[in-house]
Amino acid sequence: MSLLAWNCQGLGSPWTVRQLGAIIQDHHPALVFLAETKCSSRQIDKLKHRFDMHGVNVDSVRKSGGLALLWDKHIERPWLCAGDFNEILEQSEEMGGPPRPLWQIRNFRRALEECSLSDIGFSGQPFTWSNRQEHPYTIRERLDRACASLRWIDLYPNATVTHLPASGSDHIPLLIKLSQQPASVGNKIRPFRFEAAWLESEQCEKVVSESWGGLYQPKGAQEASDIREELEKLAAHEETFWKQRGKALWLKEEDRNTTFFHMRASHCFRTNLISKLKNTTGAWVYEEKEIQQCIVSYFQNLFSSNNPNEDDIARGTENLRRVVDTSMEDDLLRPYSEDEVTKALFLMAPLKSPGPDGKQGYMAMKLDVSKAYDKVEWAFLEQKVEMDGPIRGVSICRNAPYISHLLFADDTLIFSQASSDSATHIKEILEIYRMASGQEINFQKSSVAFSKNCCEEAKRAIVLELEIPTENKMELYLGLPSRAARSKKELFSSIRDKVWKRINGWNEKILSQAGKEVLIKSVIQSIPTYAMGCFKLPVTLLREIQSLISNFWWHNRGQNKIHWISWQRLCDSKLQGGIGFRQLHMFNLAMLAKQLWRIHCFPDRLLSQVLKARYFPHGNMFEASLSRRPSYTWRSLMAA
Repeated sequence: MSLLAWNCQGLGSPWTVRQLGAIIQDHHPALVFLAETKCSSRQIDKLKHRFDMHGVNVDSVRKSGGLALLWDKHIERPWLCAGDFNEILEQSEEMGGPPRPLWQIRNFRRALEECSLSDIGFSGQPFTWSNRQEHPYTIRERLDRACASLRWIDLYPNATVTHLPASGSDHIPLLIKLSQQPASVGNKIRPFRFEAAWLESEQCEKVVSESWGGLYQPKGAQEASDIREELEKLAAHEETFWKQRGKALWLKEEDRNTTFFHMRASHCFRTNLISKLKNTTGAWVYEEKEIQQCIVSYFQNLFSSNNPNEDDIARGTENLRRVVDTSMEDDLLRPYSEDEVTKALFLMAPLKSPGPDGKQGYMAMKLDVSKAYDKVEWAFLEQKVEMDGPIRGVSICRNAPYISHLLFADDTLIFSQASSDSATHIKEILEIYRMASGQEINFQKSSVAFSKNCCEEAKRAIVLELEIPTENKMELYLGLPSRAARSKKELFSSIRDKVWKRINGWNEKILSQAGKEVLIKSVIQSIPTYAMGCFKLPVTLLREIQSLISNFWWHNRGQNKIHWISWQRLCDSKLQGGIGFRQLHMFNLAMLAKQLWRIHCFPDRLLSQVLKARYFPHGNMFEASLSRRPSYTWRSLMAA
């Protein structure tokens, strides 16, 4: 690559412009820097068009000064673009103020795609700009970022971007550290791992036979007679090597995607790299030993009990019925069998499990702490409620069951009347649960939401009683919206953002067409499936997702995205000449119909009882109508 720098002393003369053109034509510089251009932006734009180059410039002041930096449009060198882009890539990069129009975000995404640039991430605070207004008028956005080409990321796989604190400007500075060497991982002893790529080597069987069988065989490999065949073997070997590190289980070995697996492994390394952490005092630590101590301390506190005494445990479990009987307890405590281990291993991905004859193992000991954990469950909370004063749940209609709680893993919802007495009872029960189980409840991360008919005075009293700092609307429960907003498209915009994240950046540049097909079918089209089983997604949102998928399918290494076949045709089966992609709207209706059939087949479930009491109390589900003021869930089910 050649560079050209010239103090041209003005580009107003046609002779100077012709001489510059001759130099560019003879030497083909990839980068041209011009000083003392004495030109305006309009004149530099004409030069860029004439020489078929991109560039930036600084206007001259009257008849002096002026700078211009031009570069070849078709340059394929590593690129890093960093600074204030004055735009965000998704709604989560903005806090406060009205939502950013989707067309603005879409244009910025398209610009990065056309330039083959990817955001390389950051560490530190999530926002880089603030309008410096007092709450509730504060707006924070991530306008500054660093974007790089694939070749740059491959050249500097361990580069980091840090958002530094600053108070002198409304923007914060970006610190970019470059390193071509692997990041330090300490004196970590890496365990022996069998490489799946070894199985493709002709020497593998010989080495195993000599080592385990005690047989001596002459060393040396037979020289390949066909160079093409040898290259295919080496390519397959390299692909398998990087596939094991790439953790992309949706792509199979038959498709040659070595570059993809290599970039995927580099991306996984960058994702797993921890450059700094915030400790319990709120200070950032950067040294490796301090980071290790911070991690160990966090998990020691996270998984340690408060050591409840016998009286607290007896008080908390006195009203509990025994759920785990003696036979179940013996079954849980018996030594594990070889069949159980084999079954667990074969449920793992083939390149992740150690194998039946695997490597030297380690043991993990589980201590029985039954008196602290096994006997404390929601049954205790329910029985305690009945004794100390009932917490009345909510019911959507006269004959519907009252719902006081919803529990799933660590996601807990408690429903009650909005009164100080109910809040007091809830807090007492949770305190007894904490003392009996040793498990803390983080009220700082909890939230409370009120119905529209609750007065402000009652809200303040309840928040004060529960010691929750602010009233937060519970946006998600089990990954789905807990409340339906007016704009359904905005409600599910996160699904569209997830799809864009999957297909953005380097994936589409290094995958073959077959690899793209597998990615679309097994990964991208499965992203909205979970939400489709409960809600009818807006048609406009599904069309935008289909547009993203279609652009990803037809985009090929910087070429124009000409859609040679309609999306409807692509969704036809392969027997009919299509690819077999999903029609997202029809698939959405099919998932809702499946949910309806499940409600019909299991009438005793809570969801079935609630919907029947509200929408078809005297009939069956297939004779029901929308009814008056239906919920978004019911309207979605009726659309199927």
